Amino acid sequence: EPTGVRLTLQIVYAGKVARAGAPRAMGYDLGQRLPEIFEGESPELPPTPSASSWEDQKCHDMLPTKDHNCELMFLSARSSLDGCSKDALWQSACCGSCQNLWAQRAALLQNLRPIQDEIAGFLAVANKDFSRRLSSGQRMPLLAFGTGGLSGQRASDVISYALKTGYRHLDSAASYPSFPDALLSGFLHSAVPREEVFISTKVPTSAMGFDATKRLLERMKDELLGNYADLCMVHWPQSAVAPPENVDPKWWLTLERAGTWQALEAAYDRGI
Repeated sequence: EPTGVRLTLQIVYAGKVARAGAPRAMGYDLGQRLPEIFEGESPELPPTPSASSWEDQKCHDMLPTKDHNCELMFLSARSSLDGCSKDALWQSACCGSCQNLWAQRAALLQNLRPIQDEIAGFLAVANKDFSRRLSSGQRMPLLAFGTGGLSGQRASDVISYALKTGYRHLDSAASYPSFPDALLSGFLHSAVPREEVFISTKVPTSAMGFDATKRLLERMKDELLGNYADLCMVHWPQSAVAPPENVDPKWWLTLERAGTWQALEAAYDRGI
């Protein structure tokens, strides 16, 4: 089944075929369909990110000791890139390994450049052709980049890469491990203006009910870039809070849902 850029291309192509009055979208071929969907030069992309100053210097790992063993540190770490980016011990004790890791990362991004150019070309069209105007007057791109399942430096890199490639809708949630730190970091590193990006977020079951939702939204206001979200949804209409002993669970859930919706309306009126 198609995924990623291939799925994006099929969506864009199917839309163009439908608008042209064709009964159905026929076969899909990247080489044949690209000129039909995107005409003109691909938008210019930012340069591939380079390592910071300490990574550019020639360095080596320290000899292993009982307290510092780079090989074991890399094997046990969930993300070596996180350690090399944030941990001063890694940067000094394992400088050589971190330097190699950053070089591999730079090479990978360079190899992905042709694919990035293709995606950027399609998104330049798709963000305009596949969007809906909301009651607020704002346009919402229908092709969004999901940030669930990502965390740490990897999440920041992926989000930054997606924005630089041309995605203009980020789908996030309060329960995602990438929220809010990696989302904010990736956004800042992309250098894309806040007003050009549509950000969706969601209220989790742990924050259902008026008071809990209100507290969450106030916190999210401080955590989100620009202090607002463009769209806030209920992640799913359940409540993680058990009802009081004498209250019917069905009525309790209905009250919790209504309270959450009321808090969302109040937050919208306050510009969150």
